[in-house]
Amino acid sequence: GNSGYDVTKYQIVINWDPATQSITGTTTISAQATQQLNSFYVDLALHTDKVTVNGVPAESAARGFSDVYIKPAQPIASGSTFQVVVNYSGKPGEIKQGDIQPWLATDGEWIVAGEPESSAWWYPANDHPSDPALMDVSIRVPAGMKAISVGRLESADSGNEKNFDTWHWIARQPMASYLNFMAIGQFELKQGVDHGLPYVYAVSEKLTAEQRTTAFAALLTTGRRIRTLERMFGPYPFTELGGIVPAHRLWFGGLETQTRPVYEARSILNRGFEPGLLDHELAHMWFGDNVTVRQWNDIFTTEGYA
Repeated sequence: GNSGYDVTKYQIVINWDPATQSITGTTTISAQATQQLNSFYVDLALHTDKVTVNGVPAESAARGFSDVYIKPAQPIASGSTFQVVVNYSGKPGEIKQGDIQPWLATDGEWIVAGEPESSAWWYPANDHPSDPALMDVSIRVPAGMKAISVGRLESADSGNEKNFDTWHWIARQPMASYLNFMAIGQFELKQGVDHGLPYVYAVSEKLTAEQRTTAFAALLTTGRRIRTLERMFGPYPFTELGGIVPAHRLWFGGLETQTRPVYEARSILNRGFEPGLLDHELAHMWFGDNVTVRQWNDIFTTEGYA
C-alpha cells in the first residue's frame, strides 16, 4: 500500500482477449490527498502505458515488482481531491511474485482472486486493506462469455457490440482492494431476490450438471445463513448476495470477496465440509470486509473471528 492519499472510488474498465490471454485496461482512481503530494505510488504488476492526473499527463515509472511511481505535473495540495487515470496492458498469467500467482487459467476459464495479492494483476490500486473504496467494474469479453465480479450486476451487455459483451458490476459499499475479483469463462448463473437482497450465483459450466446442481443447492442457502448471522452480528452490511464456484483448483477453500465469495469446487462439493465453509466466508462480510484490518499482519484476526 501507499501513504499520502485516501481512495474513494475505482472505476475499472477491462478488455480481455482470450486469444492472446492479455488485458488492456483503464482504471480511474478518485482520491483525496492526506498530505501534499509531489509524487505518489500505485500498485500494479502489469505494464503502465499512460498516466494522467486531473487530466494532465504525468510522469510514471515502474519501481520494483508492482510499485508504479507517479509524478503529477503540479503538486497536489493536502486535503484536495484528485483523479488519476491509468492506461495499462499485459498478460497477467505470465506474472509471478515468487510462488505467488493469483491469476489462474483452466481450459478457457480465467480468474484473479487471492489474499493478500490479487489486485495488482488486473487493476492499479492503493493495495492495502486499510483503504477501502467503491468499485465500478466493466469487463469486455467475446460474445457468449460471461464475466463475473463483485456487487450488483448492472448489465450483461452495456457495450452493445455484435461480437462482444461488456459485463458491468457496481459495488455500493467500499471494499479493500483484495476483496475484488474477476472471473471470465462459461458460467451458469442463477439470479433473484432473497428477502429484499438481489443475488447472482455463478457456477462453472466445466463442472458436470450433477455437480452444478449440488453447488447451486449450497449457494442458495446463503440468504438463510445471512439471516442467522444477523441475529449474532447485526444487520447484513451490504446490498447484494452472491457466490461463485469456478473450475480452477484453488489454493484456498473459499475467499471472502465482498458480496460474492469465491468457493473452490472440491470444497463446496464435499457435503461434509460445505456448511462450515459458507458460514466462514459469510461471517467475513461483517468482519474482514465491512470492518477491515489496519495492517496485513492482522489478517489472522479476521480469520480467527470467522
